[in-house]
Amino acid sequence: EEASRYAKTAAEFAHQAADAAETARQGREQGSHETLTKSIAHSAIVLTLTVVKAVRVVGYATLDVAAQCKAAASRNPEASECAEKSKTAMSLGLEALNAALACAEVTETTAAQLQAPASEEEDKAEDDEDNPDGAGKAAADRFVSAAVRASLAAA
Repeated sequence: EEASRYAKTAAEFAHQAADAAETARQGREQGSHETLTKSIAHSAIVLTLTVVKAVRVVGYATLDVAAQCKAAASRNPEASECAEKSKTAMSLGLEALNAALACAEVTETTAAQLQAPASEEEDKAEDDEDNPDGAGKAAADRFVSAAVRASLAAA
């Protein structure tokens, strides 16, 4: 029951991360200030981290159920079907933990990129007198890209 509840929570937060990425993209296209776009990208990352936590809970809860099932089967030979199901549950629990790890790694990289100083491209755009909004657009592009990567990792 706990794993199911947290799986639903993870799905809801993954959906919200995708919504945040889309909001960041729309804001960039409408010319929103880069700090707003960056803030929305941060939200996508925070939501993705919540997905990671929820998926970890699912993984550990599934492993706990599998261990209990295996223990019950060892005490009661008539529960051999439970022992077989525990193997599947363990596999699924490990799969959830691996997915959480992969998502956390992408999120860590994405957060670092979001916090990185302006790129050379952004610096050049800032120096371009013909395009005064160039630096903000380049930064906004980077922020939107970070939000999209985070939301895809959460999916």
